[in-house]
Amino acid sequence: MRMKKPITWNPNKARDERKREVLGLRQEVVDLETQLRVLQEMKPQRVCQIAHGQQQCNSAANECAWKEVVRCQSDERITSERENLHLRHALDN
Repeated sequence: MRMKKPITWNPNKARDERKREVLGLRQEVVDLETQLRVLQEMKPQRVCQIAHGQQQCNSAANECAWKEVVRCQSDERITSERENLHLRHALDN
């Protein structure tokens, strides 16, 4: 009578890997949805507070967000223009 060799490999390896991946992705979905909710609740308040000097925003959160974006872009543009002017003067000298 022949003895069977013990199985040294997992015949369901691909299925088990897919199952682990699906479980991991489901957990990641839960984590990301929780993180999204926290950010959605926090961001309008924070942006409005920044835009209005720590005061509550009476208008829509989107308007406050756009004002903050415009302010940041304007600050970046001014900083870039100053840096360009400084570099031009450095090249001229």
